[in-house]
Amino acid sequence: MRRSTKFGALFAALTLAGSLAGLPSQAQRGPDASQLAAARELVDATGGISMAERVVDEMISGMVKQMRMTNPGAAGEFERVMRVVLSPQSPKVQAYFNEIMDVTTRFYAEKFTTDELRELTAFQRSPLGQKFQRVLPEGMARMGPAMMKFQNSIMPDVQDAMRRATEQSGSRR
Repeated sequence: MRRSTKFGALFAALTLAGSLAGLPSQAQRGPDASQLAAARELVDATGGISMAERVVDEMISGMVKQMRMTNPGAAGEFERVMRVVLSPQSPKVQAYFNEIMDVTTRFYAEKFTTDELRELTAFQRSPLGQKFQRVLPEGMARMGPAMMKFQNSIMPDVQDAMRRATEQSGSRR
């Protein structure tokens, strides 16, 4: 190949690369409308809003349980107030649900193709997918005690490490 042809090919390649670099990648553009629609179908198929409602209900239950341990006399009124404030119909809770739906939809759309989202949705709407959804909360609940045990077991290690770090930073002064 002649020298001028090599430079011409190199110039053409650099020009093409430069023009492609100026185009937004799929990640920069974000998901397209069909991905977002398919992702929203998946969120709906997995019970997006009802799942968010269960999370809020579990949060209330956990807070009430804590109140019963620290201030048993106030726990009943606390629960009543929490259920009013965190009612699924309250504007703040509705805004939270909408945000969760949007975040989840966008997450799925960014991670899966439209075809993959449709396959996942079909699975979630199948009898097996629906069974999976029914047993998932139980599985998560069974993990809770193991997580708490783990957290409790590492706290002395964390506290010890923090103590040592504080002592070391104090001795450096």
